[in-house]
Amino acid sequence: MAELSERLQRYIKKVEEETGRRVLIERSGDLGLSGMASGFVEDPENILVRISTELSGLNLEHSVAHEITHGLLRYKRGFPRVAPRRPLSEKEAVSVGILCSMLEDIAVSKITSDEGFSLFSHNYIETVQKEEADVKNGRYFSSVGSADLREKLMLSRYITAWGFVQHFNPDIRSKEVLERFLGSFEDNYPEESRMAGRIKDIIGKNDIFSPKGYHEIIRRCLKLWGLYDLVELWVAE
Repeated sequence: MAELSERLQRYIKKVEEETGRRVLIERSGDLGLSGMASGFVEDPENILVRISTELSGLNLEHSVAHEITHGLLRYKRGFPRVAPRRPLSEKEAVSVGILCSMLEDIAVSKITSDEGFSLFSHNYIETVQKEEADVKNGRYFSSVGSADLREKLMLSRYITAWGFVQHFNPDIRSKEVLERFLGSFEDNYPEESRMAGRIKDIIGKNDIFSPKGYHEIIRRCLKLWGLYDLVELWVAE
């Protein structure tokens, strides 16, 4: 892909050498959930990433680096993969996907930032500012018809913002935006905030950056969301 930066090409080569898998990047006009710009796809032989046809520049670099790092964690670094025990309904599959991405993204961000990539996609902080307005007006994810899915999407955004504040060192402006969002969320959505508190407690008692700690976190959070019996956790050899 000609538009990939030299830095990203070097990182792709590094991931390929470490995992023994080829990185494949596919352009796609439909990535599932509305607003998704990229996604990591389980594949038996490769590290497969799908990205929006609209991504370019620094957003493209950030997204590809982020998604291939999911493959690095699962295929080489000992982080558990989640496999369904039976065919999942769309709602079940989306819920599992949201939970896994929400948690694993924290570890992914540590690796990509250490590799010199931006901690945030270029419009993430502006998006958080817009979402805070929806939070204050009680319209957060109001277009999502399923109340259960809406709650999970809300929690994923909260935990993502909290993870940046808790585990990283964002610049002063970004930190202020994130903290305002977190405070508004807690003020306006007390029930969802209680669930978020339980997730934060689980993360706080385990090392999310280690395979063992992450395994315990994902195991306990799957149980918390009533998803544990639907899947099995296993580590690639």
